[in-house]
Order: sequence, then structure tokens, then C-alpha cells
Amino acid sequence: RMNPLVDNVPKSLLEVANRPLIFYQLMLLEKSGAKNVFVVVKELEESQFVDYITKRYPHDTIFGDSPSKLHVEVLPIPNSSLGTADSLRTVSGRLTRDFVV
Repeated sequence: RMNPLVDNVPKSLLEVANRPLIFYQLMLLEKSGAKNVFVVVKELEESQFVDYITKRYPHDTIFGDSPSKLHVEVLPIPNSSLGTADSLRTVSGRLTRDFVV
């Protein structure tokens, strides 16, 4: 378990080498040629997730000096303990092509 580290911050926003964990995953997706990314978060974490990134990294391009070519959209799901399959089912209307989990 990661308590107390995750008492106030979602796991994906924990910093490693001064960057939230999710940035490393986004960087790899962009380098792999991905264009659109949905980040599925619990409803209670949505505003915290967006606020944290925009306040902490307001001019951050994530991937060096050039702007990111990746379109990232945060999709909130109900605040229950849904697993991966249930979370995907919740946002399935937004998935129009092949996807990676």
C-alpha cells in the first residue's frame, strides 16, 4: 500500500524525478505515435487531476521544448471501486477505434 502518500493525491500524480507518474506514460504514448488519449479517473479526482497539472505545470510541454502532439482528455467515472473492465464499459461510448489499456 502507498498510504499516506496517496491520502491527498491520486497515484498517477505521485511525483518521480519531479514529474507525475502519468507524464512518463503519456510521453511513451506520444513517442509511439498515439494522437488521442483518454485518462479515466474517479469523479472525485477529476478536478484535482486537472487542477494539479495546470497549476503545477502551466507551461509544461511534457516532452521537452516542442508542444505535445497528444490530445489528452480526462474522463470521469463514478466513485465506486470499478475494475478496469467496468471502467472501460462506462466510457465505451467514447471508444471508436482500437485502444490500449
